[in-house]
Amino acid sequence: LDWSDSGQSDWYLPASDELAKLWQLRFNVNKTLESISGADLLSTENMYWSSTEEVNGNNAKTFRYYQGFMGWDSKGKLTYSVRAIRSF
Repeated sequence: LDWSDSGQSDWYLPASDELAKLWQLRFNVNKTLESISGADLLSTENMYWSSTEEVNGNNAKTFRYYQGFMGWDSKGKLTYSVRAIRSF
């Protein structure tokens, strides 16, 4: 919650639906990101954590960008990427 980058401090970990929307718009998002110096493109090979958790808090939704779907994974066992975003 305290992260700041490029003079912006309103970054957050997206919910699963927001990650799905980014995937749907990935070609336009990457085209825009290409025009921003130092920006990382959305990788179609990564799995990203979302902020969406199960009630017990042990699992969170992940989005598999290489397959285009979401799944539940254990937060304690796996290392995936995170993608901080700002409102869109």
